[in-house]
Amino acid sequence: MEQENGKIIEGEIHYPSHFGEVYDAMPEKFEKRKNLVKPIIYWGLTAVCVLLVIFPGWLPFINPWIIRVAGIIGAIICGLTAYAADLCICNRTSGGEVKHYKTKKFISSMTDRDDIVAAFNRHDFEYLCSLPSGNDQPVQLQVEKDEKGHELYCILVTYTKGYKIVGLADDIKLNLAAADIRIEAPIPGKAAVGIEVPNKENTAVMLRDLLETDEF
Repeated sequence: MEQENGKIIEGEIHYPSHFGEVYDAMPEKFEKRKNLVKPIIYWGLTAVCVLLVIFPGWLPFINPWIIRVAGIIGAIICGLTAYAADLCICNRTSGGEVKHYKTKKFISSMTDRDDIVAAFNRHDFEYLCSLPSGNDQPVQLQVEKDEKGHELYCILVTYTKGYKIVGLADDIKLNLAAADIRIEAPIPGKAAVGIEVPNKENTAVMLRDLLETDEF
């Protein structure tokens, strides 16, 4: 098991956001290689999904529109996966591919960042695993695995840049003079952060009024 520490940038400790950053910092140990099998498999699945969109009659027992919608979604997912699976990170010594194994997230209200970093630096992984799990701590423990070389790599990574925005919720409410706000960071499927600010005056909306609108 190996430990990867953060590096100091402009006086602050910077932790990688993904294992690719560790590879970039240690080119003597890791290298990127072409992955030929995965792209072929996923491009094949993409072709099958496209054919189902064109010829939904191949599955006569299912509604054609359901097949088309599922085919479009499947083609997009498989196509993106095939494109992303083109390269993989490998250990130069063992030749094994380094894959994501596990991630330990923490609850910020019940844990302390400095305590997490200190435990990581003293290799107290048993203590880190015993901490309450959550998804709002700015750092998390990520474990990558090289099965061929029988090695595990434990690294501290930043959780999400959106965390900093969520942490400013009280300041945003104060500046907007809002009773409450809701922050979605990030918006699923988008590289953006959503901030929902309620109206100053609340108005009751009846379900019947919504159902009778032309838009519905």
